[in-house]
Amino acid sequence: MTTDILSWTSPTSWLALCAAVVMLWLGLQSLVRPASSLHRFGLTVGYHNPLVYVQYYGARNISLSLAALVFLALGMKLPIAVIAYCAALTCLLDVMILLPLASPNLCIRRASHAAVLVIFGTWMMI
Repeated sequence: MTTDILSWTSPTSWLALCAAVVMLWLGLQSLVRPASSLHRFGLTVGYHNPLVYVQYYGARNISLSLAALVFLALGMKLPIAVIAYCAALTCLLDVMILLPLASPNLCIRRASHAAVLVIFGTWMMI
């Protein structure tokens, strides 16, 4: 039998907390130091300005992580699963945006992040 309330004795809660903190850190790093974040994505400043993408990435990660932290504080399980699914969709959006600009290895890595987020979201729903 499952419950919709998170327990801090469960590893799911701690995993969700760690994921939210990492997403918050990545988002803040992308907004504060966008040029260094470009290297993480394997992008360079060229005809298409990837700094706009990195700033969008940072703002998106900050908003998703803050929402996840609020739902964690409230002990709500299902909204965190929905946030994981939304983060997976945005990873796939990243792949579509980065495909013409970045290496295939980067796109495969982002797609694998999406798969992990879908698995985590499904685990939260169980």
